[in-house]
Amino acid sequence: MLLPGFLTRRDDGLYVDISLLESAKNFQQFVDRVFTSDAYFISLDYPLFLKLLYEPDALELPVRGKNAEDRPEMWLAKDIAPFNPDHRKIYRQAKVVKDGKLAEYLFEPVMIEQDVELPVFGPPPADATASRPILGYEMRKQFMHVKPDPDEFIAAMWLQGIRYGVDMRIVQAIIKDNGTGRLEIAHMLEPLPGRDASIVEQAETMHRDDAPKRLADGRVDLSTYSNHFPQVAAGIRLLKKIPRVLGKPGWNVRGTVFEPPLPQDLDLEALAGPGTRIERSPQGEFIVAALSGFLYIDGHSNQISVTEKIVSKSGVSMQTTGNLELTGSDYEEHGEVLEQRQVTGHNMTFFNDVFGQVVSDGGKIELKANLAGGEARSPHGNIVIEGTASNAIVEAKDGEIEINVAHNTLIIGKKVKIIQAVNCDILAEELEVDTCSACAVLGKSILLHTAGEWKSTETLVSIQVPDKTAWTLRGEDLDRQLAAIRNSKMGKEGNAAQISNQAEVKKFLALRAKVDAGEIKIAPAQEAGWKTTLVRFASVTRQLEKLIDEIRKLKDEEEYLCNQVEKLNNAMTQAEAAVSCVIKEISGETIVRTRTGPVEGLLFDTLAPKELHVRLREAGKSEERLFSDDGGTYEWYLRPKN
Repeated sequence: MLLPGFLTRRDDGLYVDISLLESAKNFQQFVDRVFTSDAYFISLDYPLFLKLLYEPDALELPVRGKNAEDRPEMWLAKDIAPFNPDHRKIYRQAKVVKDGKLAEYLFEPVMIEQDVELPVFGPPPADATASRPILGYEMRKQFMHVKPDPDEFIAAMWLQGIRYGVDMRIVQAIIKDNGTGRLEIAHMLEPLPGRDASIVEQAETMHRDDAPKRLADGRVDLSTYSNHFPQVAAGIRLLKKIPRVLGKPGWNVRGTVFEPPLPQDLDLEALAGPGTRIERSPQGEFIVAALSGFLYIDGHSNQISVTEKIVSKSGVSMQTTGNLELTGSDYEEHGEVLEQRQVTGHNMTFFNDVFGQVVSDGGKIELKANLAGGEARSPHGNIVIEGTASNAIVEAKDGEIEINVAHNTLIIGKKVKIIQAVNCDILAEELEVDTCSACAVLGKSILLHTAGEWKSTETLVSIQVPDKTAWTLRGEDLDRQLAAIRNSKMGKEGNAAQISNQAEVKKFLALRAKVDAGEIKIAPAQEAGWKTTLVRFASVTRQLEKLIDEIRKLKDEEEYLCNQVEKLNNAMTQAEAAVSCVIKEISGETIVRTRTGPVEGLLFDTLAPKELHVRLREAGKSEERLFSDDGGTYEWYLRPKN
């Protein structure tokens, strides 16, 4: 039989060069041609046979030899031999059941009629001990037991359509033992399902952890959760894609292929939201945080994002978040902040009512609704309350505060602007209130558009005027230093003049100046005499140079102290110019008085709220009162305008 190009016959058998085998179909056609041509393979390697028929790509090429002509060949069978037609008859028809999932075969003794050459004996000899003579031979029909051959069995089953999954261990064992019985000789290989692509988390802090926070000293803070808003750093790997794994096909005993379902894939691009990026490396595909911020996973699309702003809609309570300690730059809360709950962060915006405490580390606090019974503090930032602040504390000592309506609230800020204030305690270096009723106010620059009483309680305005004591002492000290420096400078200038006005010294200094300026040229014959003159006046020169250097330093000190005096006077002027009180309309009992305080900062801003309330409303000295009336207008400036 003519062999295909991928098959080679050698002394020890047939070899397959799988590098030349284009596809399984080529091998299937060759095998079918062998079996349908009444031939079969002797000592067939059945596992390799199945691989070549259905999965040649899964075979690993054998290692080539050292010689260049060595080829990657695999031993398949000893040879191809004719399949005796009489032998084909001994193989019964197998039964394929369950839609090709398995095949059964009945093994039993088989007798076939064969032509047998038998001797023809003559009559018995006279001698009883002698054998009967053989007269000749003749062909006769005789039934004989025939044992199946495993290799022929493979060919016979192929011709019956059973082309996959024959269990040759069972077949060989029952043939060897001359066994009988109906056995399952072939089984279907079920397709192996693949694995869908999946995601594996890479960061340990991706999930919210509402367990109580453990403090550095080992104690547990039951009011604060460990990690309510997961935060990640830029560049950290968040998710890793585990690629899908394709399944393996299966075959029934007829050789029909059954493909497994195609595993589902996933697109990392669709999962990577704002603030993330895709990273592909030898380690795999990852979603990586593109910036430092807060992790947000969309519950509907499963998209993962990293944002600089936290957006919360659950509110702040013991049941939802506990106390919050935020490290991000921006926080947005759409729910309520309940009593006894604290939110600490930077820039924070609250769209619902706040009943607890909100504290910024210097950013901006915006309340779109109300602050009721709570606190808003941003020592170095700004606070804006668009609703009403009632029974609350609002503090931005070095920042600005804007409030729409304030009732019974303590307000401390560097610059404060309020539309309506009722029964409030207010400290501000610069204060503007549209309507001020029954408030105790202390500030440096105060503008009240309307002031009056509420429930028989007057508005009390305290204007903080700078304490000049420190300025006076500083000014006197600068004057003393200036006088001492000027006296010393005058004395040294007198000494220098006395020396330089001596006749010989004066003449020498004039001559040296002309020589240094190039007006007079020293001839070579005069050089010795000029050097002698320089040596003679060297001590005088050094003394004058020292005095001149000391005078220069004293002038620098004098200039510096004069600048300090000027700065002090300007500071005094500016500080006094900033102190004023203007009330455009008085509609009820209003009192205006002065209170002496430090140039920098405000009186009482470090006191507890209750003590501050008492100090603001305590009776002052009679000489401090500037105004008391229930009508009209009032305008006062510490430093009158020009």
